[in-house]
Amino acid sequence: MVNPMYIQDPKMPGLQFRQLPLTAWSQHGASYYPDRILRGHLGQPATPRLPQVMFEFDVHYGFRDEVNEKLGQRVPFDRLTKHDKKHDFFNVKQDLDRLEIGTERFTLDTAGLANIAQVKKNIAAFADALEKGCRSASERTNISIPKITGHPRLFPLPNARDSTSGLLVHKLHINGKFPTKSECLVWASPQAHITIPLAKVGQLIDEIRNSIGKPPGKALTGGSDRRMGFRSDHLFRAKEGVESLRKAMLTWNHKLSNGVLVDATTFSDQLSGFLMLQASYLWVIKLAQKADKESFGKGHLPINVKTPFPDIFSKIVTPTEQLIYRELFAGPAIRYRMFGLVESHPTLAHGAQRLFPPVVGFVTFTWDDLLNWTLGLPSSIHGLPGGGTQWPADLTTPLVALELRRVGFRAMAAKHWDTFIDTIIDLTRRLN
Repeated sequence: MVNPMYIQDPKMPGLQFRQLPLTAWSQHGASYYPDRILRGHLGQPATPRLPQVMFEFDVHYGFRDEVNEKLGQRVPFDRLTKHDKKHDFFNVKQDLDRLEIGTERFTLDTAGLANIAQVKKNIAAFADALEKGCRSASERTNISIPKITGHPRLFPLPNARDSTSGLLVHKLHINGKFPTKSECLVWASPQAHITIPLAKVGQLIDEIRNSIGKPPGKALTGGSDRRMGFRSDHLFRAKEGVESLRKAMLTWNHKLSNGVLVDATTFSDQLSGFLMLQASYLWVIKLAQKADKESFGKGHLPINVKTPFPDIFSKIVTPTEQLIYRELFAGPAIRYRMFGLVESHPTLAHGAQRLFPPVVGFVTFTWDDLLNWTLGLPSSIHGLPGGGTQWPADLTTPLVALELRRVGFRAMAAKHWDTFIDTIIDLTRRLN
């Protein structure tokens, strides 16, 4: 007879029986069971909240450092044009060397949908102004960049603020050459932010997979033959791993330390969604490719979780789900099972594995850091592991905010932005 203090794990040869480290919890004292973990669950029903969406378009127009130096111009990282989110529902800033169109956060109600209809017109007008500026500009033959064919077609930044009215912008070079007059089409790498129930993460992953091969504006990722599309495999493998392990664990008839049975109700779709998101982060280093050059963590993620994991854990996940996560997945002496969602022969030593590839050199977060951060234990992570602006749970509960990054798996021409926005709105509605 198996001691109830042990957990049978038939999927992991050599690790069939692992003692549940109840003493480990007490070693961490109150820090492991902070009062805030139960706040918002006891006698406080979830407050209904309308879903939200937000969009970013990293446009292939902007400012190369070499060109700026020769022009003697300095580009601020503040708002560049007169557009503002209060009146125009978007603004334009510099993101590295590109122009970034960032919209307001829209609630999917009557007023929000009306504002979305307006912002679609506004960003289309800005894209049209960029294309016309490029087509009407002449090549600056006195400005060259080593190893780049041609010359930039410089023109004044459309709708510039008074402080930026002297800036000259151009369509950036690609594939080793500057565009000709006939190549001024405006395109961007888009991202979409959505808020959905945690229990719908599995359905979201299915929606992403099922969109492969659809036309521009409707596909949420590419196939694995595309580098950016291949990164969505992180999600597909994470979902498959969690579903497989959940199916096995439901046959164990295991009871938690508080006597609650782990069954199909307690090991819920919400907990599964939480585990899928975390497992997708663990897959990043395992599926890294030599061609991956992005120096920022979120560039390697298929979904950047904008509501911090500690917030989700303490304010959205239920107390029973928290206990399952601590006792069966993420506790300091049991987390080999979490690593087993990625590794064939997991051990606790895998906790020292880097979260992101070495090209993300300014951070060295580990798998242990991710789990410790989630549980409120000491961790190197502050802010979001992949970077970006947080959407705290106080602004999203009972929903979670997710940034869909693989929707930018290929260049999207401005003429498809309208369809893309509609696709994301329809997706968010289905998931809510």
